[in-house]
Amino acid sequence: MAIYRDKEIQCEKCNTIYEVEYPSFIRVPEDNNLKKELLSCDLHAHKCPNCQYDNFAPSPLLYVDDEKKIAIIGDTYDEAIGYKMDLKDDFPEYKFYIAENPWIINDIINAIDYNLAPLVLEFIKYDGTKYFELKTKKYQVKNSFIDFSDDGYEFKLVIVVHDMDGQYAEKELAISSKMYNNYVDKVEKYKKGMDSSIISPTYVKKLYHLARNLEIEEAKQNTYEFLQCRDEYDNAVLAFVQSFNNDKFKKGDKVGLVEYDKHNNCSVNICYVDKVIHMTDYEYYSEINDLPVATYKVNDMELKAEFHIENVLINDLFIYALKNNFKDIDYDVVFDARVLVPMKYDEDNDNSQGKVNFEYDEENKKYFSVYLEFSDVKNENAKSDLSIIVTFKTVLKYFFTVANKYDGIIVNPDTNKFKLSIDRLFSLISNRIMTNHELMKDFLDNASNEEIAFIGKDKYNLIKKVYSTDIGLAAIRDELNLTKAKADYMLDDGYGRIQRIIKSNELM
Repeated sequence: MAIYRDKEIQCEKCNTIYEVEYPSFIRVPEDNNLKKELLSCDLHAHKCPNCQYDNFAPSPLLYVDDEKKIAIIGDTYDEAIGYKMDLKDDFPEYKFYIAENPWIINDIINAIDYNLAPLVLEFIKYDGTKYFELKTKKYQVKNSFIDFSDDGYEFKLVIVVHDMDGQYAEKELAISSKMYNNYVDKVEKYKKGMDSSIISPTYVKKLYHLARNLEIEEAKQNTYEFLQCRDEYDNAVLAFVQSFNNDKFKKGDKVGLVEYDKHNNCSVNICYVDKVIHMTDYEYYSEINDLPVATYKVNDMELKAEFHIENVLINDLFIYALKNNFKDIDYDVVFDARVLVPMKYDEDNDNSQGKVNFEYDEENKKYFSVYLEFSDVKNENAKSDLSIIVTFKTVLKYFFTVANKYDGIIVNPDTNKFKLSIDRLFSLISNRIMTNHELMKDFLDNASNEEIAFIGKDKYNLIKKVYSTDIGLAAIRDELNLTKAKADYMLDDGYGRIQRIIKSNELM
């Protein structure tokens, strides 16, 4: 009954790459022999044919118990959440569980076999591990699991640690029947509205966070839209859809997912929509704000010349804008500027004579390059008959269809080297409208109900009044009975939300 797949492993000891066969689907009782290997973790050990080293390399799998009526999806949450939806029709009466590592899979199987609740044990594991971490600074926790006696009547928490010398050890915490029953009552308070299939310390941490901040009921109120997408390697990527874009993305759409790192640097991942999912904040297993945002649809386009290559390029105002960080400039001057885009044939695609940008690499970053004058082209390799002249607006439109390949745009890479990060390019797009009184007034007058709701009706009305009257901000505050601090907050947050809407709308 088991289904096997092949995968490549690189030996941790000798770096040999070899292929192994592993079971991706285990169904008991038919596969009870594999169940034993799974519980012992021998299933995940693959001996290197060169040096005989046992490499521990877990793989995604589906474990089904037809007697207990359970199905465990052992995979990342991003993969498992969609897989669970697909499996519901095949196993309509089954209780599903999602486990991100092999130890959690084993904890779930053992818990079910001994008539215990996997979710309750996950809470005990989380609390016990945190208690241990607070009590000692000598060790670093690497893992934790539940160890059962052969008859299942006794069980304990085992915490795998290593000390400052890198030596591994196991610390144990007995779990009494009284402790377990107390946790049954404790966990019951969290169950309503949660996704009880998720057995994860990450989810327990989130539920505790919501409880501490008295946000549980609020997190249950609103349903949000998420996309399960597939990247170029067919990996699942879960993305969040901002409310003003609800129902705009469909299965098969190519979308730009925008993500910020801990240093607030922005990147774009271009993926295809596989599933549209709706759930509350309380159901989602982690922090929604940590997800990439589905920002725009990607429409494939070819970069074609808009002007003759012999045209004169006059971009003094563009250079002035770059040198002054786009302060006090007419954005249309920048967007309508004619720029030279160095092109070459795509050498990475043997079956295509398509053209790609002559990109620029610096400090482990890759930039899409453009020039403002012919005299700025110093690199002989960039002087190609394939190079074209287009407006900078066209460059921006094209760039965001391939933004996953770049860290930004570089203007005059051989001379001035003006670097525009992806976040800065997004700002140019939104600021073109937000710094223009008439364009902003037009946006506010035509904002959809969904966009107004996203901005917040009070913030929207305040900002609209700023653009529709000449009485000044102080008089508007008095009219709306707002303190300066309150009005400043509403304007700051409202403009931030408008910026996100414009960024999405202009690229959609």
